Amino acid sequence: MTGNNAASATHLERALETVRKRLPVPSELATRNTNDEKLLSLIEKLDQVDNTSDVIRLAHTLKVSELRYVFPALNQEKAQSKKIQDRLFILIRERACYTMYNTAWNCFQQTPDDQVLQRALALLCSILQIKQETSQEMTFSNILRPVSNRKDKSNQDLKLGTLPLISDLAAPDNKSFTKRLSIVLAERGYEIQTFFHDYGILPDSVLAADLISQSFLNRQHYTLRDLDLFRKSLQQASSKTQIELVESLLTAVDMQPDVFDEYCKIIYQKYGGIDEGNMIWQDIREAARAVYRHWLITAAIRTHCRTNPAKSRFYRRYFDFINSVRVFSDETLLIYFDSFVLADNRKSLDTAIYYGNGVASEHPLEIDDETEMSKDPASQSTPHISCEQAISSGNTSGIVILYFNQAQIKYSGAFIDFCLQQNRGTIKSIKRRIFG
Repeated sequence: MTGNNAASATHLERALETVRKRLPVPSELATRNTNDEKLLSLIEKLDQVDNTSDVIRLAHTLKVSELRYVFPALNQEKAQSKKIQDRLFILIRERACYTMYNTAWNCFQQTPDDQVLQRALALLCSILQIKQETSQEMTFSNILRPVSNRKDKSNQDLKLGTLPLISDLAAPDNKSFTKRLSIVLAERGYEIQTFFHDYGILPDSVLAADLISQSFLNRQHYTLRDLDLFRKSLQQASSKTQIELVESLLTAVDMQPDVFDEYCKIIYQKYGGIDEGNMIWQDIREAARAVYRHWLITAAIRTHCRTNPAKSRFYRRYFDFINSVRVFSDETLLIYFDSFVLADNRKSLDTAIYYGNGVASEHPLEIDDETEMSKDPASQSTPHISCEQAISSGNTSGIVILYFNQAQIKYSGAFIDFCLQQNRGTIKSIKRRIFG
């Protein structure tokens, strides 16, 4: 029984392959091998006729199935001569139909910057538009119930098994077609995924990638719903467009923090940190890099303190003063300010160790790849003084322990404020607040 099933499956696969060769769908025609017999046959017929009148006569003898090869033929090297191209344009003019359009639209999506295809598709659309309007005027049912708007017309086209004409939204021969189309979609509030479905956009085509990129470059609002779309856009876009996408996101205004966080995670998954070697960061503007650097810092601290809300709230107050962070070990994070370093061990729930510039270079805070560090810089066994003692003596260059319990966290905050202040009057105010 198993052998019979396997034989049946093999026979079915062969049958399906035969059907595909004889009746390819438009998307398959758009990427068909240049040695396709029917395609080469069409080019050969056009090459053998003597003049324009013969081309017109030939056009009206071609089967509908042969018309599907007109636009794929425009892409072929053998059809690059002006004579063949002109004759293919005559075929379009004489036999324009939706069978031809479906294949033309799929070919165009693969190479939307090809000027020959742009002109050919524009010609085809203009003829079909005229035919469509003439047909509507002459149809009795349309006289009784005229089409009220473009949207209704597009729906009728879809019911008839045809795609709506892209020229209804943007002229295919527009020099900035993709950009113009993206603007029109935004102005009409046309969701990109809905547009893809309605207009038969091939998800892996060049046009799809360009439109997705443009939709993000033109948008004012980012949503969680489009995260996968943004990830796909980065995967498909050119290097230049990737840079533009990253910069546009990082410099966007009024984005919700949780939304910004999710988009930055996608950037981190693809490009890593700024200092991790990906070449893209060399071409990103400093303003965007600064935003991303700040996100890396805050994300690292939030992750480190995810089980300790008190520490997380404490460090959040100083996010704007932190220059960088570095993972010292699985449990310890080093937090770098301008003039001091904080060493925080996630297992030490109520403490962290402060190192002033005077001792940070002496204490082994640097990781040695060849030898394992024997002492955790966040360990309470490190000789230290209290925050009160440091403030009282005005000493910010030594080693100080910070406490995060309810009774002493205010002294830790006052000490960090003390270290960050440059104004003497403010320093005196902090001392009075602590010591009265």
